[in-house]
Amino acid sequence: MVYFSIFIFIVSSIISVISFLRFGDAWDIAVLYILFVFIAILYRLHQWNTIDTFRTVGEQQFSTKFGVTPDNVEYMKESPPRHQLQKLGICGPVYQFRFFVKGKEYRGIVSKEEKILYMKDPIYLPVYDNDPIPVWKEVTKVYRSAIPKKIEYYDDMRALVRVDFLYEHGERKNNSWRRHRGILERWDAKTRQWVSQNHQ
Repeated sequence: MVYFSIFIFIVSSIISVISFLRFGDAWDIAVLYILFVFIAILYRLHQWNTIDTFRTVGEQQFSTKFGVTPDNVEYMKESPPRHQLQKLGICGPVYQFRFFVKGKEYRGIVSKEEKILYMKDPIYLPVYDNDPIPVWKEVTKVYRSAIPKKIEYYDDMRALVRVDFLYEHGERKNNSWRRHRGILERWDAKTRQWVSQNHQ
């Protein structure tokens, strides 16, 4: 709120300064440039402050839910797709975070309006060997109907381990691929099976 008040004050100051400036004069341009840079810095500080506020909200609610304080909390710039938020019953702006506890990763979304933490669950797939690991499923593209068009799967190190390209009716497309038990496989739409790259 303090940042917003300062922002309004600066904008009104700029408007009053602009009304007295004679454009073309180098000094006038320099003053305008400095004012705009100052506003950009102030806006960025406001963003960081807001993210930090909701990081604290997420951390406190995580501790309440799981009875343990996370070792680290990281803000995720990627915004979750609209259809995913609708499934959770969230409307309005959100902040997405990664929570780390003893080397294990958890993910959650904090609603700006409700100030509530919604946890996301990983799926478990045998990516590198026979042992399933937690993989994070992210819908990155959707059709106008909000049906998934592209789904990406990431491991804890944010390495892309699978991509599903889908038709609107839900069937997987040929250019889909995955890493399965250490082998790169592509989807064969004719046989509807995953095929090892070595056999193509």
